[in-house]
Amino acid sequence: MKKELSISLAALLILGNVVPVASAQEITPSKVNVVAQNDGAVNTGNRFFNKVHIEELTLEEAIRYGMEHNYQLKELEINLDMLKINERILLENMDDMEDALDYLTLQRDKLKRQLRDLEDMKDITPPSGEDGTETGETPDPTNQIEEQIEFIRKQIYQLEDQESTSESAKSQLQNQLDTVDLNKTSLANNQEMLLKSMEVSISSIFLNLIMIEDQINFMKDTLETQKQQVEATKIKFQLGLVSRKDFDKATREITELESKIAQLENQLKTEKANFAASIGVTYTGDYTLVKPELGNLVLVTQQKSTEELIKNSYNMENARNTISVKEKVLERIEDDEDASYREVELAELEVEIAKLQLESLEIQLESAINKAYLQLKQQYQALQDAEEKLKNAQVDNGDLQIYFDLGLLSKNDFDAANISVKQAELNYNSAKYQYYLLTKQAELMEKGVISTN
Repeated sequence: MKKELSISLAALLILGNVVPVASAQEITPSKVNVVAQNDGAVNTGNRFFNKVHIEELTLEEAIRYGMEHNYQLKELEINLDMLKINERILLENMDDMEDALDYLTLQRDKLKRQLRDLEDMKDITPPSGEDGTETGETPDPTNQIEEQIEFIRKQIYQLEDQESTSESAKSQLQNQLDTVDLNKTSLANNQEMLLKSMEVSISSIFLNLIMIEDQINFMKDTLETQKQQVEATKIKFQLGLVSRKDFDKATREITELESKIAQLENQLKTEKANFAASIGVTYTGDYTLVKPELGNLVLVTQQKSTEELIKNSYNMENARNTISVKEKVLERIEDDEDASYREVELAELEVEIAKLQLESLEIQLESAINKAYLQLKQQYQALQDAEEKLKNAQVDNGDLQIYFDLGLLSKNDFDAANISVKQAELNYNSAKYQYYLLTKQAELMEKGVISTN
């Protein structure tokens, strides 16, 4: 701040440069409307991301594409950049404010020294006439000194008033800086949570699409078997061995199954298109999903204590930071001599609310952790049961294979029995995929990402 500026102008300029900081609600990322790009078009000037053309898609590629083409992550990054700019502006304003305060203090101290000098002069200066001169011939020097003293006192009072105003503005700037710092930390934590949880969310959608495909394939196998049985029923009907009612019922079941398959295929097509759009992949009609190799899945147990998981979670870090900022605001208000009782009371309540929210969050996180590990245990048992049923179905089918090879079982009956094995395989794969996702959620909790939904 240039010293040649007047004191009041310096304070006015500083107060006028306070930059408002967006609240936490205002900087919460929102969805970005995206206009689909034409196939083959490259328009880097108008898009943040260019879409990828694929023929087939693995789980690993889906996760990579999703992380590289995520608008919410990009928006979080931009919001962080905006907060950093706001922070720099506030820091510059804080420096200017401190310069102005230093200048005000310097001028006030200078005036106080002048005041002391004048008061000393007043004490040693005799009134007019006491030095031998006639009263009225010259102005009374004592009166002149008193006028100067009164003038300087008024200037000191004005400077002190400006200092008080500037100190209040400095406190507001510091509150805003603390809020920016809190928002920066919260956004950075949210960015990390989103980044780390994307693998689970993308895997969940990908495996759900795989399960829909498996369901469609199973239903198609069932349809072929039922068609063979209907042909056999038709022959029996023609021979008078079954009623028309039984034949019509078997035919209706074929029609119903075909309708369900068509509906499920339409659903799969729509969901694959939506999934492609969400991870930045161009959907040109269809693409092949490559089934992932999940390896040997073992029972996952809790390695860290619930207290440690809660303490190290991003949610708790955000809550603790909020309390810290609220307490700093309260401390500054308590130190402000001009602050009213109501202002202190409101700041105290803000701290109480933040502490209450942290305590509530602890309970929510504890419940989420307990529920997650219970689901893991239950799903692992479901996986074990599904595997056992699959083995039993395969053993039974092996026995039926012998009967079929010996001519003791018709092909229709053998094919119908094979459906039980395929159903067991479908159930086992579904249980395996669900358990795999739960293990990934457990890994997330170890990394500090705990979902309370």
